[in-house]
Amino acid sequence: MAAASHGRGTNNLAPGSSAGDLPALQNRGDLSPCARTDVSGAKERDVRQSTHRPLDPRKCPVGIDANALNKDGSKHDELVERLLDLDRAGTIRLIAPHGVRREIQDPRTPKHVSEAVLSKIFTIPTPLSSQEQDARRALETGLQGNARHGKHAADAQHLAEAAKYCGYFITHDERILKRSHGLRPMLPPSLTVVALADFLAILDDYLRT
Repeated sequence: MAAASHGRGTNNLAPGSSAGDLPALQNRGDLSPCARTDVSGAKERDVRQSTHRPLDPRKCPVGIDANALNKDGSKHDELVERLLDLDRAGTIRLIAPHGVRREIQDPRTPKHVSEAVLSKIFTIPTPLSSQEQDARRALETGLQGNARHGKHAADAQHLAEAAKYCGYFITHDERILKRSHGLRPMLPPSLTVVALADFLAILDDYLRT
């Protein structure tokens, strides 16, 4: 799938490039083993995810989609700033899937989004195991619906990386959010796919307890 590296690209935090073998990051608390996944026991995972409480966002990496950081002049802008402040303070740990990092290199990406993503720890591609390839294909099929084949391959890649390394994937992609319930059998129960406002509501719930 992917190893992980620091946002500035100068400090490769992973001890090696083998998928899923990240003890140094896990010992640091940068990556949590809670987010590892497989494609067996789909029905059991679906039942468990429908009943479990989301993980404490302070205790697991949080994957971020670039679209969740867009500002539009609404109150959402305040949520974006709060999220970034929480990351800077060390309350949460944001991680950018390498596909997201690649997408924000488009010159049309707002400057504040590219700067935010580029400063985060990010995953780097490594060879996929056969199990990971199956999981990626299942996610792509689940997202595709009536769309053109391959159109949502990048979204499937983002989700697969989040499933491996994170407890959350924050996105404002309507297709991902609308289909997140149907994708549960293909994702680990530890991963919560969520919009930014809902993520912050979950965090606030933990901060109150």
